[in-house]
Formats: sequence, C-alpha cells, structure tokens
Amino acid sequence: MSRNPVVSVVVAARNEADQIGRLLSALRNQRGPAWEVLIVDDHSSDDTYERASRLQDSLPLRVLRNAYAQGKKYALRTGVEAAQGEVVLFTDADCIPCTERWVAEMIEPFQSTDADMVVGVSRLSGKGGLRLFQQYDHYWEVQQARWLSAWGMPYWAVGRNWACRRRLWLRLIDVPDFWRMPWGDDDLAVRFLARPAGYHWQLSPEAAVCTPAETTFRRWLRQKHRHIRGGVQYPFRVWMTLALMNVGVTGAAWAALLGVSRLLSIGMAAGFLLWGMYSRRRCARWGMNPGPWWRWLSVPALYHAFLFPWMYLTTLLSWRRRKW
Repeated sequence: MSRNPVVSVVVAARNEADQIGRLLSALRNQRGPAWEVLIVDDHSSDDTYERASRLQDSLPLRVLRNAYAQGKKYALRTGVEAAQGEVVLFTDADCIPCTERWVAEMIEPFQSTDADMVVGVSRLSGKGGLRLFQQYDHYWEVQQARWLSAWGMPYWAVGRNWACRRRLWLRLIDVPDFWRMPWGDDDLAVRFLARPAGYHWQLSPEAAVCTPAETTFRRWLRQKHRHIRGGVQYPFRVWMTLALMNVGVTGAAWAALLGVSRLLSIGMAAGFLLWGMYSRRRCARWGMNPGPWWRWLSVPALYHAFLFPWMYLTTLLSWRRRKW
C-alpha cells in the first residue's frame, strides 16, 4: 500500500459483485499523486466482499465491512474513518473513471486552491432517447448548482464523483440531521459542510466518471423521487431560488408550445433552440455525452415542458405512500 496517500478513494458497495471488478480494473490504471482505494461492503448478500478482496495484491486496496447499520452513509463513514488520505474521493461501484487522470484531476483544486470540497460530473453510457434525457437532467442539475454556488449558495454534489477533505467530512458524525434520512450522502453533506469560498467545481473532461444510465423510465423516476424528496432539506433560500427558476423555465416552455402570442412563441422557441445548442456544447466540453446535435436540440424543451413537472407532480402524489 502507498505510504501516506494524498487521496483515499472510498466506495460503498452493496450486492455489486458483477460491477466491482470493472471499477477496480479501471482504478488500477490511474495516474497522479499517491492514492489508496477503500471498498466498504454494505451488508451484501452476494460475494462482493470476496471478489474485491481477491484484487488486493494488484493495487493499493483495502476491503472493509460496514461497521454500522446498513446504508450507504454508514458504509461511507466506515471508509472515511479508516482512510489515510487527507482528501477522500467518492464514487459508486457501478461507475468507472472516464480517463486515467480522474484521481489527479479531482485532487488538483485541493493542491492549487483553498478548496474544502470538489464536485465533478458524470458521463452517462447507454443507448436510446431515455439516456439523452437523463444526461440533460444531470447537466441541468450541474448548471443550477453552479449558478447558485456563484451566488454564495452551494448546496449540491453528485455522490458518484465528488471529493472532500477528510477532517471536514468527519464533522458530519455529530450532525443528527444528516443521518436522519438514508439518502443525501452527497448534497446534504454539502449543505452542512460547504462554505462558498471552499466549494469548487472540476469540469475537466478528464475528471468525469462514466455511469450506466437507467434502462427504464420507471427506475429513473424512482431515482428522481428520492432526489426531489432530499431537496426538502435544502435551506429555504436555495429551495425558493430553485423553485422560481424551474417554474419560470417550465412556463417559458409551455408559452412556446401553447402559442400564447405568435411573437412570444417564436421568441421562446428560438430561446430553447439556442439553449439546446449551448447546453450540448457545454456537455461535450465537460466530458458528458450529449449525442448528435439533431437529437439533442429538442431535449431541453421536452424536458422542461413535460418531464420535469411530471417528476415533481408524481413525487408529491406519492409522498405519503413511500417511506424513507
């Protein structure tokens, strides 16, 4: 194992026996500063622990068992407490770094600035129109979070690609509200720990991770329900800013579709066309996977007019039926 690693890659894994080998094989090729990998088995019912353990001789790897109750947050706590690096870098067991410089790029802001945490992005793999909408959804989340962080309101991270100083993450142990819900190991951590000056983005394409897109709309909708419910923990000014922003964009999409006035409809349609071109360019620059332009251009308008309000409406309707 590397001595005094600069960064510890922490991965919580539950029933990921079929995926864990791909991740560890990709991590074996990483270049950059000294690092270690900690795989924390979260009470798996398959042989995730055994398969990961077989690879301990081929890279700086430790395989641990979750020392606390079942749940990703508790698995991450086990890993962070055992980590030797000054910085902990998080990803998921079904993800792989898109390049060999993922660790180096994600750690760079900690070495060159006063960063406390660094947030990266995801490139969604798969085929079909559903993947395009998921990629745009991720892009829209990133874009909103960038805007609000620039306004002094950092609130968001994605659990499959973000990093934090270890000493800072350990403060979460004494924050009861963080442990109250099983979700929110990423954005709730940002809420309780981030300071505007220490919250940084790493949007280099070499810092992206590749993530399989959900293959069915039902599974994606269930995932979005969890994310939206976690948003109730955001500070009020963040929640209100996001609500006003999204209601405004959805209203603009419907104004274009309904033809409230010819001039307004033409203006809104042109605006969404330009936004589609801009968002595709940004996605490509950040290492995401927007696909061909002729398929992408209609995605933003359809997302804001139909998918986004549907996600929030179904979340509200199912709120009492589902438990955390």
